[in-house]
Amino acid sequence: MDLPHLLWQEYVAQKWSGLSPELKERFTSLQDVDDVFRFAAERTTNKDVDFLRGVAKGRPVQKDTERAALRRDHGNDSFKTRDYVAATLHYSQGVCSSPQSSEQLSLCYANRSASLYRLQRYQESLGDIDSALNHGYPPHLQHKLEERRKQCLSQLSLGRRENTNASTSEQGVADLIPSILPQTTLCFHREKGRHLGCSYSRYCSDACRHLAWEEHHHWECPIGADLAVTGVMSQLALRVALKAGRESVLKAREPIGDEEFSRPSCSDNASEDALPATEEGRLSMLHVGDSYTSDSYVSVYHLLHHLGRQSPGLRFLCAVTIATLYLRLRRAGPPPASWEHVGSTPTDPGPGVEGEYPGWGPEHWLLGSVVLRHMLQLRCNAQAVSVLQDAGLSDSRVQGTREIRVASALFPTLSLLNHSCRPNTSLVFSPPDPAGGGGSVADGTPRSVSLSVRAAGDITAGQEILHCYGPHSSRMPTAERQRLLLDQYYFRCLCEACVCAQQRKPSPPQNPEHHGLRCDQCRSPLQRCPDGRTGFVCGQTSCGRWVCSSEVSLRLQEVRECLETAVELMERDRPDEALLLLERTDSHSGATLSESHPLQGELADALARAHATLGDWRSAAVQLRRSTLAVSAQYGEQSVELGRQLSKLAQLHFNGGDPAEALAVIPRAKRLLNLHCGPQCPEIHQLQAMEDCLAG
Repeated sequence: MDLPHLLWQEYVAQKWSGLSPELKERFTSLQDVDDVFRFAAERTTNKDVDFLRGVAKGRPVQKDTERAALRRDHGNDSFKTRDYVAATLHYSQGVCSSPQSSEQLSLCYANRSASLYRLQRYQESLGDIDSALNHGYPPHLQHKLEERRKQCLSQLSLGRRENTNASTSEQGVADLIPSILPQTTLCFHREKGRHLGCSYSRYCSDACRHLAWEEHHHWECPIGADLAVTGVMSQLALRVALKAGRESVLKAREPIGDEEFSRPSCSDNASEDALPATEEGRLSMLHVGDSYTSDSYVSVYHLLHHLGRQSPGLRFLCAVTIATLYLRLRRAGPPPASWEHVGSTPTDPGPGVEGEYPGWGPEHWLLGSVVLRHMLQLRCNAQAVSVLQDAGLSDSRVQGTREIRVASALFPTLSLLNHSCRPNTSLVFSPPDPAGGGGSVADGTPRSVSLSVRAAGDITAGQEILHCYGPHSSRMPTAERQRLLLDQYYFRCLCEACVCAQQRKPSPPQNPEHHGLRCDQCRSPLQRCPDGRTGFVCGQTSCGRWVCSSEVSLRLQEVRECLETAVELMERDRPDEALLLLERTDSHSGATLSESHPLQGELADALARAHATLGDWRSAAVQLRRSTLAVSAQYGEQSVELGRQLSKLAQLHFNGGDPAEALAVIPRAKRLLNLHCGPQCPEIHQLQAMEDCLAG
């Protein structure tokens, strides 16, 4: 969970320590979110608001011409070194920091159009050219932008633009509404059961920015620095409450029958204090399409918040944080339009706030309580939104990708799925397509990020659909997974992977990097010392070589440092130096790392990248084949990671003029990527184009 700034945590901890034992006991006994918020609100004052604002002073969120110019200078430095990805990032930060009426804004747009052009993002470059001209780009320099516009248009074929526009117009808003297939059944089990002045918000289009201003950012903007201090979860919780509005909240709070059933489970697949598993525990079954809609705010409101399972200190921190933000809102501006009082007034928790903006009334306390509720829910239900992003130099022979986290979000349907360290599903995010009009559908409506849950294998009738909350069996030892899940989600995992690990003979926790070690004398596998000694011993009885844990850690660290240096060299367009370093390290690491070891796989992958950058496609393919062995051993024969490696291998065979090898790899890569990512995966389209070319 994203916790607030450390100074704020310490401040709230002192408030907690200052409470009398009776008050602490009373707070700890509270089991209703409304009561918890009232308790905190009654003890939160303007002094707390002032302290929060003091911490937030170090967070620059207001527009500033000097800061924008500095960001642009950094971008120019990166551009000169041909690091266009970094340059684009710096220019984007300059755009966010530039006042609307400043020349600096147009300069940042213009410079970013240049770096986007070098990254071959021609459509986005054209958009920035228009933005630069519309925001007062100096007339004596405009001829440069017009020349760049011609270059972009010459790179974009008419057919590609028509296809892009067609696909954009065909995809309507209905495609983005979350849904569950009718074959899926929802089950219940008791055991599981005021001005545009900030620079911290970024938008994919003007339509998206205007809609956000009307829905929520109008009230977030004045307290942007405070939100940065209190953390992502508090900001997301406030946004959910602002977008929902008072009427939706009041409707969600109405009794809806069997409350226990109506609340989606957040994954108590084996909670320590759960009720005994009985046949009576499964109360009912119904088709989700008939009674559960994941785009409804009701399904968000009733997500489990696990208030009673969180420590009193953490509960108090969340409550005081939201109560202080609530007071800050009352001092910053008028109440949100979506929270204007309609109908009956809930109970007033206390007197008004000194210095508050006109318009706030006692009835608005419910806003604070709902934000607290969502913040508590997010601890167990927030989902990181990640996308694949291009990395490296655009004019290099090799264009890499990396997965980056772009947001956090609530997906109520996803919260219905319990956790498994070895799940039978994959998550696929479909971000707004910038080539399709800046993240909008044909009518200009901003397009949301959508999430699909795909079966990662055959799921039989009656089998539970499971996904991974983060700790995966192929990436983390069992003991560490168990600890993380218990700390954040309040259950001890009893999934298949964990049960199998616990049924084995007790042994010290295994790090994935300790699998695939071998003796540097006889090349036999190294094993954990069974006699209580720390370290590893050769599995070959006649050898008996012993290696201490510190020596193993040192060797692994040396390989990791080499990899980091080599990647940096390649990103600085020095692949020949990177290749020499990698080959030297590879010759040494082979004595202690088997071909299936994760680091040996990373070394081989880096070697493939270096060879490919230098144009030696066949040598690159040889190294990538080695890497696929390690990826397969770590993630499995049916993993998306293996599918991506095979896709890269097919590209190397294609570029190296080896059609038979490419045609042998492509079908397997397509099958794995289609299984995990779906038929719209860009890599599948590239593989199909290669296959069609080779078949012709």
